Amino acid sequence: MATEQQVVFTSADARYMPGALVSLYTALQHTHAKTFIVVTSAPDSEWLSPRIYSLFEERGAQLIAVESASLPLDTMLGATQRFPEEAFARFFADDLPVGDASRALYIDSDVMVMGNLDSLLDYDLGDRCLGAAPDIHAIAKGKLLKQQQRIGLSSSDVYLGSGVLLIDLARYRQSSLRDQIASTLTERAGHLIYPDQDALNLSDRSQIKVLNPCHNFPPGLWRLLSPVEQERITILHFYDGNKPWGDRAHRVPLDLIERYDKSAELLGLSAAITSDRPTPIRSHSQAYTRKYWLENVLRQTEARRAISQWLDT
Repeated sequence: MATEQQVVFTSADARYMPGALVSLYTALQHTHAKTFIVVTSAPDSEWLSPRIYSLFEERGAQLIAVESASLPLDTMLGATQRFPEEAFARFFADDLPVGDASRALYIDSDVMVMGNLDSLLDYDLGDRCLGAAPDIHAIAKGKLLKQQQRIGLSSSDVYLGSGVLLIDLARYRQSSLRDQIASTLTERAGHLIYPDQDALNLSDRSQIKVLNPCHNFPPGLWRLLSPVEQERITILHFYDGNKPWGDRAHRVPLDLIERYDKSAELLGLSAAITSDRPTPIRSHSQAYTRKYWLENVLRQTEARRAISQWLDT
């Protein structure tokens, strides 16, 4: 399939817009795809400046802002008040201006693309309509069973993350996956901690292909990887509570912070990303790294083994 025709999209409210733009821009740097979409309730956000659009145009791509009100998100909003409506836009790829695209790749607004996305966009899903990676953080920390029991998931089904989704648009349109997710959100309203993710896990697993966790990898495990393994990570996802912005930014490995900051600077978003960080970030990061190794020394061997096994699948 022609990668140029595929679509990469994310979603964000006004608060997460700077992160969403960094997510899409790092994706732009690692794929031949030409259409990038951000679903938002703030299409007129100050962060969506002419400069941002021109950076995509310079690479022969287009950035499209889609107002979340144009999507039927109300079918899923009864589930929670903890998350903005944009959190459910990932399930509405077929309602976006995707043109002739056969594939859409959803990435959360708090990711950084690290490697080539084209092989992922071309990945063979077989007869499945969607691909998602396992929650490698829960697996490495020995919390997989807890996640399964929390939502009543079969022990034979690994708990999946919803922050990166590869979608075969034709099969997705023909499937009942979105209706299943909406039904689960309605039936278990208020009882799911991570509504979009939990509902995805409780839907028809025969429609979902398990992807390699290198496509949805948390920074909290970055330090446990060998240099060779680090090179294999295509999408780094700041889903373990530690973001490159905010008062916990020092918990993110310094080399990742510096890499993230380069993209934010190119986009003119440095002030938005760094304003709430502890300063100086370098000394705070180094102090946390020392603390991390002291507290996790006994867990390293087991966690490394679990990570390596999954990366080799």
